[in-house]
Amino acid sequence: MLTFNKVTFKYSNSKKDIIKDLSFKINKGDFISIIGSSGCGKSTIFRLISSLEQPSTGSIYINNEDIKNLKSPIGYMPQKDLLLPWRTILENTCLPLEVKRISKKQAKKQAEELLDKFSLYEYKDKYPKDLSGGMKQRISFIRTLLTGSQVLLLDEPFSALDAITRLSLQEWILD
Repeated sequence: MLTFNKVTFKYSNSKKDIIKDLSFKINKGDFISIIGSSGCGKSTIFRLISSLEQPSTGSIYINNEDIKNLKSPIGYMPQKDLLLPWRTILENTCLPLEVKRISKKQAKKQAEELLDKFSLYEYKDKYPKDLSGGMKQRISFIRTLLTGSQVLLLDEPFSALDAITRLSLQEWILD
């Protein structure tokens, strides 16, 4: 369960609160969408949940544990793919497994299985510059899945995808 308890946030260079006194609960297994105009704080909520930002006031909990004390990572896929240009697609995909200190052999196996599942296996030795925007977005999605987190934060995950791929990924997530 994810809980926001009276969370307020403003950036240090701003006089205005981006988020003010926000409270909500999301139960395990829930799938929600946060919808709003540009600049209203949607991405900031994700940055708060993933501890990239700290609330000015209030608390955020996952399974009744303050996120400040969490040891396991949150699976966060930002709007921009953030693939490392000097790493191959396979190496980029393995990144969360490396952080978790999974053996290279096991990491490669897990990553290759998902690359195959998402029709990207043949690109595993390519670099991000060689892929389309939609392909990079799918790689970023796979990398987020490989965090193994119970909480996945997907910030506009399908914006660069064609309609068929978008539908396929949406169905896969909901399964």
